[in-house]
Amino acid sequence: NQGHLEWQVTETKHFRFYSTPESQNTLAYLTQIADDTFERLNVFYGWQPKDKNKETVLGYTSYANGFAEYSKERITIFPTAPDFHNRSRKPWLEGVFTHELSHIISLNVSTHWLSQMPLFLMNGLSRAGDHVQMSFKLPLFGPNHPHWYKEGIAQFDTWLLDRDDYDENRRAYQRASIEDDTFYPMAKLAFFGGEKWYNTGFGFLIYLEKRFGAGTVHKVAKELGESYYFVFENVFEKVTGVPFEELEKDFRTRAQASYTAHR
Repeated sequence: NQGHLEWQVTETKHFRFYSTPESQNTLAYLTQIADDTFERLNVFYGWQPKDKNKETVLGYTSYANGFAEYSKERITIFPTAPDFHNRSRKPWLEGVFTHELSHIISLNVSTHWLSQMPLFLMNGLSRAGDHVQMSFKLPLFGPNHPHWYKEGIAQFDTWLLDRDDYDENRRAYQRASIEDDTFYPMAKLAFFGGEKWYNTGFGFLIYLEKRFGAGTVHKVAKELGESYYFVFENVFEKVTGVPFEELEKDFRTRAQASYTAHR
């Protein structure tokens, strides 16, 4: 919405990029990798977008990050050089683009239409004095995917494309969480967690893939899109045959044992 800037539109096979003259180097690199990244990711999902994905590259900030709006099929990237200490050693721009694109694809595939409809609609009337009144409606939706899953699967997909890794930085973060007694259960990470959403979700999905075989994580995503799960965790028993509580307990036990052995 920076109307005073000179916005330019560049299109590729699958994308429509919006950029300014300040971000031309970033744009040139992203247009080189964008279509190939989409096609490599979509092998896992088979998603059919409504239109070209929209990407905005903001080169005028001092902020390095990106975010995705999956329902609008839109990504925004702030490409200022970052300085992370608990992320992988992979090139940042490739990683953040793949991560955000995974959000677009994975969440569109794994979002059942019932989760977008309100389960209840609360109506109310508020009054102040004799003349001022206001009516309101409050829709209550079914549970959305927990944050650890949304961030975890984006990290997982980025890992599959070799643009992220559960390396010594992430393992050190996990070990510190265990030793500081902040290796929180998944239920607590549904809404609160920050970097732990990424780290724990990523680690748990790698654990699932290694224990149950290639394709397991994407079977979970597709099952979520095909059937409505009021209790999100039930999808894991449907796909693996093992209750979520047992999976989480085994994941945590293995993680703790891997560090105890090196004390």
